[in-house]
Amino acid sequence: MTDAELRDELFTMLAAGHETTATGLAFAVDLLLRHSSVLARLREAIGDDDESYVAAVGKETLRLRPVIDAAERTRSAAYSPKQWTRLVSLKAKYDPTNFFRQNANIPPNGA
Repeated sequence: MTDAELRDELFTMLAAGHETTATGLAFAVDLLLRHSSVLARLREAIGDDDESYVAAVGKETLRLRPVIDAAERTRSAAYSPKQWTRLVSLKAKYDPTNFFRQNANIPPNGA
């Protein structure tokens, strides 16, 4: 890799990382301001060094509002019936109204 190519790659990572991080943080702040109980628990978790809850809030934010919402991929073969079954079951479980409630990232009632 030439110096120019290396510079271009580093610039791309810096610019892309800056935008996605800023957007993710903005989404997190917006969601936390709409859900005061989660914000209060997050403040407690930060004070108690509870990194698992902080990470859960980050994951939940990215689940609800992905920064990159359309990653293009090309498949070399069709989905198998088993893969379709999994995709359908995931879609059936998705609930867009389930903001910061019961899900795999944040347990209910702060448990």
